[in-house]
Amino acid sequence: MKTRTLATLLPLLAFGHASWAQVGTVEAWGSGNYGQTSVPANLTGVVQVAGGSWHSLAVKSDGSVVAWGYNIYGQSNVPIGLSGVSSATAGMYHSVVLRSNGTVTAWGAGTTNTGSWPNYGQSMVPTNLSGVSQVNTTGLHTLALKSDGSVVAWGRNAEGQVTVPIGLSGCTGVAGGGYHSAALRSNGTVATWGLATDGQTTVPIGLSGVVQVSAGSYHTVALRGDGTVAAWGANNYGQRTVPTGLSNVMQISCGTHHSVALRRDGSVQAWGFGDLGQTTTPNGLPTVGQVAAGGFHTLARIGFLTSPCPADLDDSGVVDAGDIGVLLLRFGQSGSGDLDGDGAVTAGDIGILLLAFGVCP
Repeated sequence: MKTRTLATLLPLLAFGHASWAQVGTVEAWGSGNYGQTSVPANLTGVVQVAGGSWHSLAVKSDGSVVAWGYNIYGQSNVPIGLSGVSSATAGMYHSVVLRSNGTVTAWGAGTTNTGSWPNYGQSMVPTNLSGVSQVNTTGLHTLALKSDGSVVAWGRNAEGQVTVPIGLSGCTGVAGGGYHSAALRSNGTVATWGLATDGQTTVPIGLSGVVQVSAGSYHTVALRGDGTVAAWGANNYGQRTVPTGLSNVMQISCGTHHSVALRRDGSVQAWGFGDLGQTTTPNGLPTVGQVAAGGFHTLARIGFLTSPCPADLDDSGVVDAGDIGVLLLRFGQSGSGDLDGDGAVTAGDIGILLLAFGVCP
């Protein structure tokens, strides 16, 4: 049997149209009036992107953050020494990151609360906030989901968007819209609060099986576990008119007036306000692993960092050596799964696959 080394596996395991040189890079399109679509040269190793109204953020695999675009309030000035970041989110004029220790850091507008535009305390992280598992913002307020399923919110509250409903618990996700908020419960239902003028907080009756929720300025979008999408709220630009037949979606993201969906095959579909090019997916876009809708632009992190596919390839009911063999066969190779050539199928072979996919734990 011919042993498959990391060097020979890399070209075999590249996903779709994304070469391994492209995995972890960023593509951007739409409005670039403040440089928000001008991705910094040589930016690589990106694991997540986030789009604010007119600025962009990228979290790198080393826990650092890169920002570009509009900076009038310092929202693109990453704090010196910031490290250990696991995810980021961007609002209208501020930036927020979650660190691997469960704490939150924010900068830009709202480091004070003047009660007037645009400083509503949205960057004033509550004292002693810890145990956070997700942060999200789109506008002038910030939401944090704690590991115990509770939600904490701060910033502008003129429309009630930071007044978390009494008794809300068991949450697994949060989404901060322009002037409203949404939370995903562990039972697959959605709770909303805040501005309701366009129906953005009126959850469709019977909506269930939701696995992700995202919020735009005046609309809300939900992804079901079956890969279908539901939307409600403002529709003046078609932002809640989900394209007919849209399926196999693995992630969603809302911009100011547009919506973006990432399919399981790494392709992207967008709808809503697109006059600035934010809903026009570039021709030849490589396989995408994550999308982020900014205010009037769209960002894509290229390549899957983990496989979105089931690992039990031989339908045996367990993930074992047989699945490695099936994977090799699917790439036109043969073998029992002994990738490291030690004469046995062991954890070392799984390690080689993990390295090849760039997800060595």
